[in-house]
Amino acid sequence: MVLLAAGVDAPGVARRSAELLLAEVGVDMGRFPSSAHLCKWAGICPGNHESARKQCLGKVPPSNRWLRGMLVQMANAAVRCKTSYFASVYRRLAARREHKRAIVGVAHRLLIAVYHMLKQHQPCRDYRASDAGQYAQEQRLKRLQQQVERLGYQVQLVPLSVAQPQG
Repeated sequence: MVLLAAGVDAPGVARRSAELLLAEVGVDMGRFPSSAHLCKWAGICPGNHESARKQCLGKVPPSNRWLRGMLVQMANAAVRCKTSYFASVYRRLAARREHKRAIVGVAHRLLIAVYHMLKQHQPCRDYRASDAGQYAQEQRLKRLQQQVERLGYQVQLVPLSVAQPQG
């Protein structure tokens, strides 16, 4: 990871690729109302094709092929950092889809992160895979506790390492 003067610092973004990204997109994010507009302009947004309430195969729209190719290269590099947020996104997507679709999904997330870094002038906070897993576990525990309480029981969650054996 290389920190540039423009503030692009993310896993998989080397100095040269960040320079090319800034040359294609520019530093002024005022012309894009949201990150979705930037992703659509870059041609990296997911396709959406529905017919008779059935989700059909959606392709990536044709657009800036140079930027899209560079984002795919950056996504491939970001996936190799095993503990990064982008690697966990890739593993989650690749379990359901193929490699190429998962990489386009990671490139989409990467471009959204770059948009927010340039818009807010802040460095990227890389959410580690363990942080994302911890958050998901906490949300699942909270949801299960609410379900049990709706059934009329009171629940107190105590980790096994802290719980005292009864006997």
